[in-house]
Parts: sequence; C-alpha cells; structure tokens
Amino acid sequence: MNNKVTILTITGSDSTGGSGVQADIKSITSLGGYAASAITAVVVQDTGGIEHLYDIPAEILEAQLQRVAMDLRPDSVKIGLLRSVEQVETVAALLRKLPCRCVVMDFVIVSTSGARLMEPEVVRAAVRHLFPLCTLVMMRIGNALELLRLCGALPGTIGLPPADGAFCKNSLADGAHSKHSPAEGAHSKYPPAEGALCKNSLAEVATAIMRLEAGPQALFLKGEEVSSDAYTDLFLSREAFTEAELSSATLAEGAVAAGNLKFFSRMGAIERALHGSAGAFTSALAFYLTKTPSAVVAVERSLAYVNQLILRSVDFKLGKGGALLDHGNRPIPGNISARKLEIYNTLMDTIATESSARNNVEYYSGRLSITPRYLSQITKAISGRTPKELIDDYLIKEVETQLLSGELSLKQIASKYGFSSQAQLSKFVQKMCSCSPSEYKQLHIL
Repeated sequence: MNNKVTILTITGSDSTGGSGVQADIKSITSLGGYAASAITAVVVQDTGGIEHLYDIPAEILEAQLQRVAMDLRPDSVKIGLLRSVEQVETVAALLRKLPCRCVVMDFVIVSTSGARLMEPEVVRAAVRHLFPLCTLVMMRIGNALELLRLCGALPGTIGLPPADGAFCKNSLADGAHSKHSPAEGAHSKYPPAEGALCKNSLAEVATAIMRLEAGPQALFLKGEEVSSDAYTDLFLSREAFTEAELSSATLAEGAVAAGNLKFFSRMGAIERALHGSAGAFTSALAFYLTKTPSAVVAVERSLAYVNQLILRSVDFKLGKGGALLDHGNRPIPGNISARKLEIYNTLMDTIATESSARNNVEYYSGRLSITPRYLSQITKAISGRTPKELIDDYLIKEVETQLLSGELSLKQIASKYGFSSQAQLSKFVQKMCSCSPSEYKQLHIL
C-alpha cells in the first residue's frame, strides 16, 4: 500500500532549479511526498532574474492536468505561476472535479526581482475563479496591495511606507510595464526595515482580501523585513469572521485567541538573499495540510521547515545572483509534536528580532520558560543544531550582510549586534568564517 502523499504542482519552470516546478519537486520529495507536475510556462532565467517567458497554451496545460488527475488522483494541489485567463479557467475547472484534500496558491503578480508575471485581467480571473477553491493563499504584501488595487478594494486607511521603503505607491501603479523587465517602482531586492507595515495595517490588508466576493478559506500574508514596530507575516482564517463581520471588515471577537489570526516573524536579512524560499514554504504547506486538520499547525510546520532550510543553505554557493536553497537537507521528523514545533518557531522568531542584542542561550530559554537543556533537545531534533549554533548562524549572516554592504564601520557593526568590542566581533567572524572581517570582505566583494 502506498502511504505517500501525492502533490500536484501547477506552475512554471525555473532554469536554475531555485524556484518553480523544479524546486517544488525537490521540496515535496524531501518532505516525503510524491510530486507530480503540470507546466504553465517555460521561464528563461538565472539567479539574477527573469529574461523571458514562453507561455504554455491552455489546451496543453489541460491535457497535462487531465492525465495526472485521472492517473494519480493527487491528495493536494499547489498553484504557482499562471499566465493567462484561459490557464486560470482551465485549472479552476479541474479543481471543481478533483476530490483533493487541499489547494494552496502561491500568488505572485510581480516577482521579487521586479518582473510582472500576471496581467490585471489574469489577477481578477484568479480571484474570481480560484480563490474560492483554495484552502490557503499565500502572497507578499506588495502583491496583496496590488491585488486590492486591481479589484478596487484597497483600503484608504492603509498607511503605506515611504517611497524608499519596502514598496511604495508607485510600485502599485499599473503602467505599461514590460512583461519581462522590472516594473517601475517595484520593491527593491533588499528592502530596508522601515518599509514594513505595522501589524494593524497587515491585518487591515488581509481583512480586505477576505472581504472580496471570492476570498480564500485562509490567507498567509508575507510582510517585509522585521522591524521594531512590525510583525513580518500574518495568518488569517475565514473562521475569524461571521458573515456580518465580513461585510463590515471587523474581526470576530476572540479571533486571536482561537488561532484564526496569528502573527509571525521571519528571518529577514538571510531570507532576502535566498531565491525560492516562498515557493519552498508553499510546497511545505501543500504537504502538511494533508497531515493535519489545523491550518495554523500546517503553517507552523512549514515555517519550521523553511527556517531550517534557510539556515542550512546560506553557505550553498551557486549562482551570481540570489543564493539558492539546498533542498538536500533533511526535513523535520514526522514525530515532532505541535508543542515542540511551536517552541522552535517561537525561538526562531525571537532570534530573528533579538539576536542583535541577545546571543546567549539562557536568555532565549528563559523567554520560552523552559530549561536550556530541553531547548537544546528540541532544536537538535528539528534542525540537528544546538540553540547556540542557531543563534550564531543567524548572527553571522546578519554580520556578513553588513560587512558586504559597507554602510557601517566594524565598530558600528560590533555595537549594532551586541559585541563588547571590535576585537570581539573580529574573533566571532574568525571563528565562524575562518577569516578576519577584512579578509571576508576581500574574498566576497569583487
């Protein structure tokens, strides 16, 4: 008897293997699932960005979908890149007939490199035909705002960040953008923390999406880089609303306590330098949603998987653009309890927001109200690393980012990340990188 979960990924290709169907297959396989696929576009790209897209005709996409659906009967479906209204309608027609357990959509209008991937009519068709069929839709905040603008539902009270932030009003403009070149005003590859929306604005954007006539069952909204007054990501379930509250955009009382609204932090500086982390997250969601009836638990397991993948991939040196994820790393064991995953994710959230000031294990175990020994048992079981190694892994990548940017002196970097002196910083870099800070810059700056 075959106990493997079969997941059908419907998306475009990526010649680097860092995202798209190639990366989905890697993620699903590493988690223990069986990956089937239907290609929507052949994408010519490298780690620096997209050069050209060749869209697969809808009738060819339909033929792929029918063969896989009739033969393999997928348990779960992940939807990625869709390029035309006809493709959207073809996928929707299949999903209405396919008795799968869950549908996850990775909704990208403009890529992180700035390429426009979905035209306005395709966006509206996806909202109308696919959102009602989705168990969960994931999107970045810039894409969420563009979606609401195209649907005429952008809340007027949203406090957009300044023009030099993670995205700006101009990035939402629907100009005559080239299909393959960066959209004017699109958010930068390495956005500053000031661009992150506060948690109230994130919740308002998410609520506006849920209020669309065809909202999904649940939404995961990825914000921008962690900052002192912002939560990076938000999960919102339709169960957070009554029908009356949906029409009035008011969250149901107790939504947070019930787990229908939850905020998460994310590893900002490290994740921004990696290509394909969002796709790995949604692939993991498509897998874990078949393993648990709780969308929140599936999100937490997927975040733990991606956190581990990111930390273990930062030294995977391939490509001249954004670094690639190493999907060969071991996945999270299936016997890890929900409580341990919650502790692990809380630890990673806290490291992401506080590692610049706190780098001792006792502080983090105290925050979690557990002993350092128990914390070590959890991190070793999930990631194969001690709490100190996780803290140092994160901290060194933040330090490396600062060294390569050249914006701060060594003394300033030492102060920013809680080192008592420049000498202590140099000793830390020597231990982690086997070279001094100046040697590191010479080796990595061409």
